[in-house]
Amino acid sequence: MMQGNAYIWVGYTFVIGLAYFLFLKMAPRLNWYDEPNERSSHRRTTLQGAGVVFLLAIVTAYFSGNLQGWPAIGILFAGLVGLAADHAVMPPIHRLVLYAIAWVLVFTGLRFFDLPVWWVLPAFMGCLAWINFFNFMDGINGMMTLYAGVALATFWLMSPFLLEWKPFIAMVAVVVLGYAMLNVRKQALAFAGDIGSVSLAFMLAILMLTLIGQTNQWGYLLFFGIYFVDAGFTLLFRVLAKENLFEPHRKHLYQLLANDIQVPHIRVSIIYALLQAAINLLVLRLEVLQWLTLPVIAVIAGILAIVYLLVRFKIRQMIQNQKNQQSFFHSKQSI
Repeated sequence: MMQGNAYIWVGYTFVIGLAYFLFLKMAPRLNWYDEPNERSSHRRTTLQGAGVVFLLAIVTAYFSGNLQGWPAIGILFAGLVGLAADHAVMPPIHRLVLYAIAWVLVFTGLRFFDLPVWWVLPAFMGCLAWINFFNFMDGINGMMTLYAGVALATFWLMSPFLLEWKPFIAMVAVVVLGYAMLNVRKQALAFAGDIGSVSLAFMLAILMLTLIGQTNQWGYLLFFGIYFVDAGFTLLFRVLAKENLFEPHRKHLYQLLANDIQVPHIRVSIIYALLQAAINLLVLRLEVLQWLTLPVIAVIAGILAIVYLLVRFKIRQMIQNQKNQQSFFHSKQSI
């Protein structure tokens, strides 16, 4: 165990920092680059795959006794699938099956399959969806990092229920902080890649499932509420538009803000993180007051949905007005 030993934590932090340094040196030699395309939210060729360092946290957590074997194997397996997806063409359905296998390993190790089927089935399906939702964040500088930081800080505050997980939370936080130094910039030095976003998605989902499993309080899903609302409605709109759900897109609200409205990436990421932090603090306060009941959860979720739709409608109007102005300008030039 790494609890209480300052020297070990200093050593761990140094190793993580060294790992990022080595990544910056080795990634160009390995040609680990993310080449922007029409679906990208960035315009510069950028190093990709910094999330390989995330797996170091998993290995350390296992050998220090802070993560069981099967969950560790599951996350490592998912991370390696992400690494393969970063550097080779892999059909989405193949990735989905492999991620499902990884989740089976995690659920087995944490004994989630011992819980009622009405708990296990939606949790399992939700975890598969969560990976795909979370993966999009890494395209906006700082989005994944700041959002994960808010989540980890919130889980840290849930110490009565996640006391045994606090060393693991701290290990992940050190890795995320190191990645922030590369990514929370106007021009990112590196992206985590699928290997990082998928691994981190697994880590956060495990903490969430553990918390819900111990408390039977599904209201804690609001800790991811901002992104659930954005991803859920984006998926709904794509279904209504009869789009291929396996194809990449740039239709999340934060992507519209960054790409179409040209709001700076970091500003968008900070807004999302601050809004989520405010919701998390509200949820924590309501739980202390024992007011986090199903009707209250529904009201909060409903307010989030309404505000989101209003903002999205306004942003869509702004984008359409920009297109109309550009079309008018081009028509004037052609006369």
